[in-house]
Amino acid sequence: MRKWWNNIGAWFIALGFLIFISALWKGPVHLASGDQISEYDNAFALISKLRSDRQISYDPLFDLPEDLDLLIHPLDGTSYQLPEENTHWDERQRLALAEHTSWMVSANYSTTEEMREVLSAKLDEINAHHSKAYQRATKWMAKEEVLMAFRGQQSSLSNMFLTSLILVILGSILYSFIPHWRMSKGIHHNGVFRSGTGPKLFAYILGASLVIFYIVLYWFSEYIGAWVVMMDPISYQLSGHPATEWFLYGFLYTLVMLVMGIRMYLKYRGDRYQMIRTTSILFFQLCF
Repeated sequence: MRKWWNNIGAWFIALGFLIFISALWKGPVHLASGDQISEYDNAFALISKLRSDRQISYDPLFDLPEDLDLLIHPLDGTSYQLPEENTHWDERQRLALAEHTSWMVSANYSTTEEMREVLSAKLDEINAHHSKAYQRATKWMAKEEVLMAFRGQQSSLSNMFLTSLILVILGSILYSFIPHWRMSKGIHHNGVFRSGTGPKLFAYILGASLVIFYIVLYWFSEYIGAWVVMMDPISYQLSGHPATEWFLYGFLYTLVMLVMGIRMYLKYRGDRYQMIRTTSILFFQLCF
């Protein structure tokens, strides 16, 4: 039977997570560009605006078929040569051609049309490569500008993080630490195999949340800029540098390890093997 402190602990944990998650929608955020300061409702509105602006401004490195004709025209028959520096090609274009088409200099082509087809495919490849690089740069710039905007709210974000952390710690004490402390020493598996929709639903939600978190962390980290900025004070104390999404991940992972480690100490106290095992895991997590 669940005790009153279990219920209060669960509510504290839920409230702490809600405050932590709500920071992602914190606004308004301000971004300075020169002498102009723009205001956005939240980070999502800022990212949307940054992406739309950069999609409009993107130009491919080579325009087909115009640039293809300019490359083919000065060539002698079926022999390919890289463009010289005094031509109208800029440095980025010359470097891209040198990287992707230098092998064509020693190749033999039966007709000019055959060389034209090969070169056309290479220019498409260069444009695709340049487009992907531009998209990566756009994501990185968007992430940096979101972090810059949120760092103007460092104080309030730190307060939100501290509040959520205190609530989660108190909730963990009430929900898990006290019940295990009140148990007698030894291994207890009471209720581990219980059935019901409640535990299953919670497990599904937790699993889906973790998958979404990893997807966002790896591919859409600009959307969790508020969480990264929350870690700045801790990161400065430990390394002297502002936090990154990987520092955020490492901190959260270590925090979970500590909470679950304390739970293991309480649940399996008196079991020498479990004490050594838990100590070893926590030691390597904290020190390496």
